[in-house]
Amino acid sequence: KKQAELLSMAKSDYKDVNAPVEAIEKMEEVKVEITGKVLAVDEEWNFITLDLGKDQVVPGLKMAVNQNGAYLATVKITKIEDRTCVAEVVSGRVADIKPGAVVFYSGTNKVGKED
Repeated sequence: KKQAELLSMAKSDYKDVNAPVEAIEKMEEVKVEITGKVLAVDEEWNFITLDLGKDQVVPGLKMAVNQNGAYLATVKITKIEDRTCVAEVVSGRVADIKPGAVVFYSGTNKVGKED
């Protein structure tokens, strides 16, 4: 259930400009953290495969890649399967990324408060 909530929050990264004031007042900020690992690296096509599936990430989500405490790259999720996803390296060098590196997203999203 928690992964489904994270996915819902990641999808709600935008505001509906036509939402009534009452709905906006019923929102609160929730911290979202998603962490996964690099399963494979394809230097020729500039992408990596992650152990995060459709219940954890959404297309377009940008994540940082870290190995041994050092930032390596930023990747953008491009294709999602049930248990894995593919991400394009959008900054940094794909050659620096090795299987086992950690990927993460951390941010806040607005979600409806429970009454």
